[in-house]
Amino acid sequence: MRHSIVAGNWKMNKTYAEAQELMAQLLEYKKNNTTN
Repeated sequence: MRHSIVAGNWKMNKTYAEAQELMAQLLEYKKNNTTN
């Protein structure tokens, strides 16, 4: 079974609202682009 990995670095500093938007976009992408 494959596991998702999410990584980041210091260049990804975001405000709380920006981080929430980024996570929403990542979750939407994952939902629409899953492979088995």
